[in-house]
Order: sequence, then structure tokens, then C-alpha cells
Amino acid sequence: MRKPNLYIVEPKAKEGYCTWEVDLEGLARNAVISVSEGCRAVYYINGVEKRNYTARSSDDLIVNMRATAKMGVESVVGVNEKQPFTILWGLGDVPYKDAESGINTKIGMHGEFKFTVKEYGTLMNSLGIRDITPEDIKKHIFAKYRETLSFIVSSEIKGVESFRDITSLQKRISDRISANWEDELMKIGLELSTIALSEIKFDEDFLERINSGDYESQKNENPMEEFVRVHKEKEVIESFVADTKITCPVCGKKLEAGAKFCDKCGAPITSE
Repeated sequence: MRKPNLYIVEPKAKEGYCTWEVDLEGLARNAVISVSEGCRAVYYINGVEKRNYTARSSDDLIVNMRATAKMGVESVVGVNEKQPFTILWGLGDVPYKDAESGINTKIGMHGEFKFTVKEYGTLMNSLGIRDITPEDIKKHIFAKYRETLSFIVSSEIKGVESFRDITSLQKRISDRISANWEDELMKIGLELSTIALSEIKFDEDFLERINSGDYESQKNENPMEEFVRVHKEKEVIESFVADTKITCPVCGKKLEAGAKFCDKCGAPITSE
């Protein structure tokens, strides 16, 4: 009787799984598991990896429940190693104070990670499951490293004079995230292919206030800066006032422009 050639690995790989456990109870006895190109089938007994098969070696992988019953519970896990997977990511609450207007706001941004599965054992142990999709990985890494991502962005935009300058930092922020997340993804068995920061967005209320000019300066001026600014303004005012005054030709007192008599000595003031 011809052994059935059951394509187990390939269907779920097309559905976007990074790793998945094969349902052995649904197989015919002695079924051959055919491994898709770029995938791997990993054979476990009692949770310990015994053998693994790629597309070229899949003919040797025969599922025989009776033969392995004495050795323990058998399981087979499929791994998609070559296909790059994509995670869409985003942040919407990075705090920022615009130095130009003094308005506190929040910045949002979004982009994507592309990765491949490098160490399937590390990945499954890190997430604690065997059926893993990119969405599972996204939930795991963002729950654990979201604060790190926010810190990277916050430190890059800190001190930027105007919100208009932030978009020019897009590549630098993207490069820094890439360097950091290459290490973070490696810790859970993934290899980072690329990372992209697609867009930086500003709060709509913030943009409306900026464009309408409906805001008051909220700059945090330190005492020394305030002292210098106030005295400079005072000097300018005093200089302007001095230029508009006239001098009594008799006693020399400064008088308001347009005075007819000196209010000190009573001398008449004649305009030149």
C-alpha cells in the first residue's frame, strides 16, 4: 500500500506562521511529512529535540505513533526559516515640549520590522508556545521593550528647537532603533533584516494651535536668562524714552517732549 504524502509544513507556512506544531492525531499511520523549501520539521520526544529535517531530507521523516510510543510522547514542529516576516509597529505617546512655542504635546510614529527565524528553540522557549505568528512576537517584544523604544525616540528629540526639525531626524532615529533592536530580537531567536520608520506624526490639536498662533509662550527660562532679558528690554525702553525728552536750556532738567516751560525753574522752552 502506498504511503500517503501529506504536505503538513507547507500549508501553515503560507498562512504566515513562524513555527507551528503538527497535529499528529490527524495523520494517517506511517505518513510521510513533506517539508516545504525554506522550512524545517523538528522531531521531539518528551519535549527534547531528537532530529530535524529540511526539504532535502524530508523523505526520512516518517510519523509512526506505534513505533515511538515506548519512547514517550512524540511531536513534530514546523519552522519557517527563510521567509522574512513583517511586524508593523507604532508609538503614539512620546512626550515632547516644543521649544519654539513652549507647548507640551505628544508625538506618534510608525514603521515596520522585517525578520527571519534564526534559533527556533530560543523563540519557542521565549514565548512559551509552539504555534507562533508575527503578531505573537509583536505582543511579546512590545510588552517587554516598548519603554526602550520610547526612550530612544525621546532622547533623540530632546532639545530640538522646533517641531519642524524633528522630521529631519527620521533616519537617525531609525538607525538607532535598528542597532538596538537587532540585539533585542537576537535574544529571542530572531534575525533582524530591516527596520523602517515610515512617518512621524504630531498631535492635531498641537498643529492647530501652532498654525493659528493661539498659544502663550511657556518657555522655562532660568533666573539668570530672565534677569539679562529684562534688563536688556529696560535699557532699550530707557534709551527710546531718553531720545524723546528735551533739556531745559537754563537748569538742564529733562522734560517731556512738547513742554512749553521748565517745571523746575520756569524758563520758557523754545523749539529749535
